Amino acid sequence: MANTSRLVDWALSNSSRLSLKVTKLGWVSDWLPGHYDYQVAITCKTAVYRGRGIDTEEPVAFAKAVAEAFERFAMAGFENPWATAAYIDYDGAADRAYYELVGIDRALCHHFCKERFNQLELSALPEQFNLKRLKIVMGKNNLETQLFELRPVTDAKICTMMTWHKDPRHNVQGFVNGYGCAQTIEKAAVSAAYECLRTAAAVYLGGAKPDRPLKELKQPGSAWYHFWASQTKECLDYFTDYLLPAKNSIPRLAPERLSRKDVLIEQISTLSRDFPDIPLVIAQAKSDRFIKPQFGASRLDAVAVKRLTEFCGHSVDPVVTAPHFYG
Repeated sequence: MANTSRLVDWALSNSSRLSLKVTKLGWVSDWLPGHYDYQVAITCKTAVYRGRGIDTEEPVAFAKAVAEAFERFAMAGFENPWATAAYIDYDGAADRAYYELVGIDRALCHHFCKERFNQLELSALPEQFNLKRLKIVMGKNNLETQLFELRPVTDAKICTMMTWHKDPRHNVQGFVNGYGCAQTIEKAAVSAAYECLRTAAAVYLGGAKPDRPLKELKQPGSAWYHFWASQTKECLDYFTDYLLPAKNSIPRLAPERLSRKDVLIEQISTLSRDFPDIPLVIAQAKSDRFIKPQFGASRLDAVAVKRLTEFCGHSVDPVVTAPHFYG
């Protein structure tokens, strides 16, 4: 997030009004030296909204966290709050909203169509990742980390990173993961790694657990259900049986002929109504060509099944034994 100084200055100057609380998280010093991870909490209309941001530049990490918190505030109460993004200008917000829509579509299509990922080497990550150090941390904690590519579209690449414990007796018998979508494979891999590794540190080292049983989390629209369900043996078995690429498999995911041209971008006005001077824009991506984002207790309708058939080229049974992993 370039040129973030205006957003940083605005957030700090409005800190009392927002009851701004800032936490600088320390796990990155061991896992990702040279990075910063900030969590912020803001209070708007008596409700608390939180955001996270990781970057090699400290002000950028803080700005990312602020932007995510305001994005959540802006989308609160929307029936469909997905495929949205906050950025300091419209073009940046629109690009990121599009990439999120593509990422959700890819994750759900691979999952329900049982289409395997392509294997990527961790070396796809840029030099800002100290891979030698990361591998030491993984080995010390008995963790396995792998990077995969999902089927691209003509103007975007999609990655997922997954981490699981090598000892099946560990209290987390599934995995944690993160997704990233961007114009290049390197940028997509960075986003996937940030999302996955911060979760792995919280779950495998910090012992983070859901505050309610999974069956209670399984509510319509609940992304948290998928986040916690992925950490079960059922999901790890599904991933291994249907999505994990075979050893020495040849990459075979040709780009699907979809692009930004197939998507409508709308600017969300709720933020500017409440904070007219904030240097931040919220955008949302929608398209009939991509699968409608769905989480928690939901059932794939005829439109979604048609989309899955288009993705893989054959009929699909939408009933699967495990929830999808995008949460």
